Amino acid sequence: MPGYLSLVLHAHLPFVRHPEHERALEENWLFEAITETYVPLLQILEAWQRDRMAAPLSLTLTPTLCVMLQDPLLQARYVRYLNGLVELAEKRNSPDAVGKVVS
Repeated sequence: MPGYLSLVLHAHLPFVRHPEHERALEENWLFEAITETYVPLLQILEAWQRDRMAAPLSLTLTPTLCVMLQDPLLQARYVRYLNGLVELAEKRNSPDAVGKVVS
């Protein structure tokens, strides 16, 4: 029986902005979602567009998530988060790190 497939993606996170703390665990939830979900999804969608692939897709972003993605404090902290990931990757790939636990 022929049919149709529609992808419906719903993106939401609780409000996690904590300006009263220099580092907040809950903010990492947002940063991990951006790095591991939203950016890869955008890369796939851009590739589909480049390849002229027709793919029905519905994507919703909650107002809470949109506010956090536009927040200058969270944007600055996300850059710091990414820099920390790069630093960790460099430590793990250094010749001195062979056989050692790096954190």
